[in-house]
Amino acid sequence: MLSSPPRLQVWLRTLGLAVLCGLGSLLQAQVITPQANPNFGKVLENATTGTVVLSPLGTPTATGGTTLFGGAVSAMAFTVSGTNGNLFTIQNFPGSLSLSGPGGNVSVDTWVTDLGGGGMSGVFGPAPTTVHAGATLRLPGSPIAGNYTGTVTLLLHNDTANTTSVGAVFTVSVNVGNALTAILINDLDFGSFVVQGAGTVQVRPNNTRSTSANLTAIPQAGFQPGTVLLSGTPGAGFSVTLPVGAVTLTGPGSISMDTFQSSTTPSLALNGAGNSILRVGATVHVSAGQPQGLYTGSFNVTITYN
Repeated sequence: MLSSPPRLQVWLRTLGLAVLCGLGSLLQAQVITPQANPNFGKVLENATTGTVVLSPLGTPTATGGTTLFGGAVSAMAFTVSGTNGNLFTIQNFPGSLSLSGPGGNVSVDTWVTDLGGGGMSGVFGPAPTTVHAGATLRLPGSPIAGNYTGTVTLLLHNDTANTTSVGAVFTVSVNVGNALTAILINDLDFGSFVVQGAGTVQVRPNNTRSTSANLTAIPQAGFQPGTVLLSGTPGAGFSVTLPVGAVTLTGPGSISMDTFQSSTTPSLALNGAGNSILRVGATVHVSAGQPQGLYTGSFNVTITYN
C-alpha cells in the first residue's frame, strides 16, 4: 500500500508531457521576416507634381513631372510563415506615409502585393512564402534635393487562430535630384539692317547671322542668340520645346518670326557641375517698305528633364 502513490505520480507526469507535446504540434507561431526595403531609386522632379509607381516586381514607372534617374531600385520583400493551411493577413500598411528629408511634401501610398489580386491576404504553406510589395511615390513640384526616408512596421495576423506576430520594420527611401532651373542671360537680338525689299534675317544658335539679298546688315549693330543658363542634377539629360508657329514682333509695324532653333552640342545634358548653356536662334521675315524702328516680342522655351 505504501508503493501506490509514487506509481500514480509518475503516471500523471508522463501523461502531462504527452498532452503538451501534442498541443505544440498543432499550432505554429506566425512570423514575418524582412528581406528587402522598398527603394524608389533616384528621381528628378520638374516644376509640376509627379509620381513614381513601384510595382511588386520592382519596376518603377514615372508620371507627371517626374523623371527616373537610376539608382538602386527595389520593391519591399519579406517572408511569412505560420501553421500550414491557416489564413493570414498582412496588416499595418499606412494609408499615406510622409517621408522625412530636406523639405517638400514627399509621400508614399497605395500599397500592393504580389499575393492574389494585389491584396494583403493568403494561406500559410508548409514552407515560408516570399511576398513582394510596391507602392506609389508622390512628389510636389520642385522639391528640395536630397534623401527622403520613412519607416513602415508590418504585422502578420493569423486569421484562423486570431493571433498577431511581432512587428517587422522596413525603411522606405528615395533620392530626389536637383530641380531643373533656367536663368535668361541674353535676349535674342537680330541687330540692325537696311531694308531694300522683302527678305529674311536669321540668327543661329552658334552666334552667326545671315541676311537675304534685299537686306543689308549693319555690322556695327550687334546681334546675339538668346542664351539661357540651365542648372540641375549633374549628368541629367533634358529636352527643349520651342515655338512651332510664328511669333509676331511689334513696333511701327509688325514682323513675323519663326523657324526657331536651339543648340544641341555638346549634348542635351547637364555637365558634371549640373550646368549647361542653351542658345536659341530664329528667323524674321521683313516686308518691302517695312517701317523703320524697333520691333520687340516674346516667346516661350520649355526645358524639362528627359
